[in-house]
Amino acid sequence: MVFFKVLLELVAGWCTYAMLRRQGIVPVIATAGGVAFALCGTFAWFAIEPIRVLAFLPLCLLGVERVLSAAQEGRAWGWRLLAVGLACSVLAGFPETMFLDLLFVLWWAVLRAAGPGRKWWRPILGKVAAGCAAGAALSAPLWVAFAGYLPFATTGAHSGGGFAYVTLRARALGQLILPYAVGPIFGFHSVGSTDSLSVFWGNVGGYLGTTLV
Repeated sequence: MVFFKVLLELVAGWCTYAMLRRQGIVPVIATAGGVAFALCGTFAWFAIEPIRVLAFLPLCLLGVERVLSAAQEGRAWGWRLLAVGLACSVLAGFPETMFLDLLFVLWWAVLRAAGPGRKWWRPILGKVAAGCAAGAALSAPLWVAFAGYLPFATTGAHSGGGFAYVTLRARALGQLILPYAVGPIFGFHSVGSTDSLSVFWGNVGGYLGTTLV
């Protein structure tokens, strides 16, 4: 599992670097960006299921960049990397994070497509659609299993809007930057009680990583 997590971080870091380089960022800054994302607070602290999906977000964005290049240069294909990134995001197996990542990728595609001009919109849209369709086809076995299992699954507070009104206390804001400012994760936890520090740690997706940077 340790090597698996390292592999995920390598995928996240290298794809972030490659995406930044395609934006014209100099290698030193692109390397810093790749390291910062690969060693971000989510990977370091919240090392459960959602990180599997998060690792493939830069791969999807890199796929969008390749779509833009292929469309502007009049090349065929160009959408295969996007399809692989989307399929891996689905197969990573955490629907909530996958949904948020997909929204981010779609908005990235819209904003990036707005730059080259209208004459490129049709080929860009066609390649993005092809990538999405291929990604859905590659991950179809999981979609079928998910759709068949969901009506019988026990989803707890995920159903009926149970998490719609859950918030963090104001005292948790400082820990987004300095997560151990008030002590270790379970340092103030006693049997039979739920302290705010432990509740905060279990309800966030890591920390901002300012200390790391």
